[in-house]
Amino acid sequence: MRLRDLSLDLKKLTQSQTSPFMLMGSSTGGMAIMRHLVSDQKELPKLFKGGIIVESVPAPRPPTMPNLYEELKAILNLDLKKTNTMKKCHESLKEAIPNQAQRGFLLSCIDFSNEEEPKFTTDVKAIYDNLDGMNWDLEGQKYDGEAQVDFIFGENSPYFNDAISQSGVKRTFPNSSVFSIPKAGHWVHVERAEEFKELILQ
Repeated sequence: MRLRDLSLDLKKLTQSQTSPFMLMGSSTGGMAIMRHLVSDQKELPKLFKGGIIVESVPAPRPPTMPNLYEELKAILNLDLKKTNTMKKCHESLKEAIPNQAQRGFLLSCIDFSNEEEPKFTTDVKAIYDNLDGMNWDLEGQKYDGEAQVDFIFGENSPYFNDAISQSGVKRTFPNSSVFSIPKAGHWVHVERAEEFKELILQ
């Protein structure tokens, strides 16, 4: 599984649409959309009316972002027979994943409805094994499509405060607008849900 595979899936999806549509994606979802728009822009259907990229950039991950390799390894190493509730997992992962919102997001891949047998609902091992394939791989190419593509970041996000990340946005999507939401980090749509919704509706 690589970023190009996700963008190919998006290509099939967009070309099957029969009414006007937009694309919006956060983090890796945003990466997949960006890659699709850049690599397949000459084949985008006229029904595509724009995109919103949330907390994602066409550039390497900033060094201040959490180490996903270590965090996913910690998730995979959980003993679900002992840490069989969301609360117990939060406690067990405090040191490995200090950010509570990040822990909550990563733990959403586990179904705790049956405490006797919690189970993964996402193939975390496959994601862990393919993280390198999720890196931006179209350096030097840019989007020149007619449909507007805009970016939303949390004001405290590493992506928003990293010069390389922001230059990647302007270089790859030169006609884009960049918006930031105060008092929010990478999980901007969760931390400032109402403000995020208002900005999207604008």
